[in-house]
This record gives sequence, C-alpha cells and structure tokens, in this order.
Amino acid sequence: MLIDLEPRGSSTTVRAANTQRVLDVLRSRAHEWLPVRALSEISGISRPTVARVCEALVAAGWASLAEGVSQGVGRPAREYRFRSDLRSLAAVLLTPSSVSLRISDLSGREMAAAKRTAQTLSCPSAAAEFIADLVRATVREHEVETQDPAVLTVSVPFLVDPGGSILSSQAGPAWEGHTLLQALGEALPLTQVILANNSRLAAEAELNHGVLRGADSAVYLYPGPGYEPSMIVHGSGYGGAHGAAGAGGLVPVIPRLEGGLTLEDLVNQFEAGDAQAGERLSLLLERSATGVALLVSAFDPQFVVLGGALSRVFEEAEPGLVAAFREILRYPPMVIGGSLEREQAILLGGIDRALAAMDLEHIARH
Repeated sequence: MLIDLEPRGSSTTVRAANTQRVLDVLRSRAHEWLPVRALSEISGISRPTVARVCEALVAAGWASLAEGVSQGVGRPAREYRFRSDLRSLAAVLLTPSSVSLRISDLSGREMAAAKRTAQTLSCPSAAAEFIADLVRATVREHEVETQDPAVLTVSVPFLVDPGGSILSSQAGPAWEGHTLLQALGEALPLTQVILANNSRLAAEAELNHGVLRGADSAVYLYPGPGYEPSMIVHGSGYGGAHGAAGAGGLVPVIPRLEGGLTLEDLVNQFEAGDAQAGERLSLLLERSATGVALLVSAFDPQFVVLGGALSRVFEEAEPGLVAAFREILRYPPMVIGGSLEREQAILLGGIDRALAAMDLEHIARH
C-alpha cells in the first residue's frame, strides 16, 4: 500500500512510490540502522530523495533517527531504523471450537503466541469476543508493549470475497456475509480486520517462507472435505474476481466422504494405524488423480504442492498424481510436499497478509 505523507498533487504518485520503496527497505531490515547511502543503493532512489523521505518518516513517527560518527569534515552521517515496535500485528486461525493466535511486531517478528479451545464458536459475535479477549490476555501475559494490534488477519475455512464477506459456510448461515467482520470490528475498534481463507494463507506462506519461494506459478492443494486448491499466478496468490477461484474445495475432483469426514481426518486415521482408513485413503487418492489433473490443467503451473496433512502422505499421493499429469498435461508440473505444518503455515500467511495490508494512515489515526 502506498503511503502518502505529502499533500496531493501532480507528483503525488511518484513521492508516494518513493516513500513506499524506502519504507519497504527499512521494514525488511527492521533491526538495523541504515544510512542514507545504503538506503539509496538498496532502493535505487537518489540520496537527496531518500534523505527527504526519511525526514518525513521520522516526522510521521515511522522511523527513528540516530546521528552517526563523523568521518571527517561535515556533519555526522544520519542513520535510520523502522519503528517495528510501534504497534503489533496479529493472525488468528479460527475453527468452530478453537482459536490459535500469533502476534508479531511491524516487521513480522513473532512476539507472542497462544491457543485456546472453547465449547463452541459457531456464533460470530461469540467468536469475535473470544478472539478479542484472547488477543488482549496474550498481550498482557507476554508484556507486549502496544495497544490492540494494528492489523488482525482472521483465517476461516470458508470462501471469503475481496470485501471480507464469507461467501459460503458449511458451519451454517450464521457465518455467511459480513457478520463476523462486523462483530470483530466492534470487539476491536482500533484494529484493521481482514478475513481470509485458510488454504489461501497456507499457500502464500509457502510462497514467502517455504518450498515455493521464488516460484512464478503453482497450485497448492490443501485437505478439507476434498482438495482445496489455491493458485499462485505470477508470484502472487490468485483469488479470482470474486475470491472464489478453485471454489474452496467445492469442485468435486474427489468423491465426497460420508459422515462429515474430511480428507485430513482420513489421513489422521491412517497415521494412527487404522488399516481400513489406509485402504480408503489409497482408493480416494487413486480416484481423484484424474480430477486433480484436469483442475491443474487450467493453470499450467510449475509446481503442485501437497500441503497440510497431504504432505504427510506424500509418498502415497505423489505417484498417482504424477502418472495422471503425464497422461493428461502437455507440460506436467513438479509435485512437491509442503514444508510448513498446517497451523504454522496459516498463521505465517496471516501475518504476511497483515503486513501487506498495513495501512499506516489508519495506524496513525489510532
């Protein structure tokens, strides 16, 4: 997001872009003091412009200034550092019966974490109050010296449109629409709240921190009731025009499991030594390979990633997918296992989403 620290005018876009670029460099090295010379070299922006931007960031409260030691004639070099401790960011993994929380500083460095279970969080207003209470209790317990988080990403196992409305919910109609977003806004009025889909966040975490670092295109398969595909296109997560790309696992590329059983449940049973679950899993993977190949064919990706619980049965799933890809696709993608555990991936992706959406003007107002 571009940060406009100057009056609007014909050159606003250039000034805002320069400010954003310098800010990005400071944030990427949030615990280093950087002189104007280094900032200019890294950002590719002239020293006079960098100096002006840094002065504006200090005046606005987003950077600290330190006078360096003079190396000869002239005033000492000035060094700058991003104030990553000014506020916090948070990510939550929400299920109908639990909340997992990660709190970071404005550079993304973890400051605290917590997990709590509840009898039921299926009511959006109850879920919002539970999240707010957990965030504030964790801040106090870990002595995080900030107020409520500047940005909070709440990940849910439902499709979410770009405006934060839950498009569909197997948990019931109470979750659908903007109800949860509105309740969170009331419970945490000083916080910018984002809703996001679990599998999308996990895919973005693999892109930023895991096996997909540097990848241009990929399909990330996450186990829910079926496969929940998330797409990486041109190095970024792709949700489609309405946030429904991949349909959140509703595309029937695998037969539905009865009794509300999910693919992840079946993997867990197989790992626990259930021979019948192992047979069902093998059959399911075999029957789904062609459907996955057809789904993947629409994107022609470099990689297909088996994420979450699927990464734990990579040896069972990979041969059938590779065979189907070779039979159906002109350019079969490489099949790889995810490198991040499910909860870690979702919370990391949530912090990344909060960093990307961070609105410094919103923070400054609060």
